[in-house]
Amino acid sequence: DLNISCHHLDEIQNAHDDSTLLSLLSSFNEAQDGCLFLFTSPQKITRSIQWQKTLLDLHNKGLLHICIDECHLYAQFGLEFRNEFVRLKESLLQPILSSGKPISILFQTATAMRECVQEIQQLTGVTLQKNNLLWSNNLTTISRRTISINVVVQIIALASVC
Repeated sequence: DLNISCHHLDEIQNAHDDSTLLSLLSSFNEAQDGCLFLFTSPQKITRSIQWQKTLLDLHNKGLLHICIDECHLYAQFGLEFRNEFVRLKESLLQPILSSGKPISILFQTATAMRECVQEIQQLTGVTLQKNNLLWSNNLTTISRRTISINVVVQIIALASVC
């Protein structure tokens, strides 16, 4: 039986629920609590020192892996579109990278061209190793592969601990 919990940080509507989840994460134990997925926007992370600290703590425990979806938006619109994309480097990525502890970071896009790689590296501070990049065989077009993942989600309501 899989024990997977998922939380969308941007959906937290009040300080009480935010505090409850932060408390839960501070004592999170993978062996006991299972697998944890946190979904969030750059805004949630860059606007909250507490969330930055919590994510860094999870990283230090070896429990954090980062996925930046639609990374071509990060590269194409980071400077003009959302300042939070640019601030993500300073508020989360630099502290994690400078910790010296390894981390897995997955950048995903179906539409970026090769020119985006240098921009993503510059905006994030992450060095992308060329042997870890997957490209279409035809360099002039984009190749979309069909990938499917089946996820069973159990919704757990946050409750106060008495």
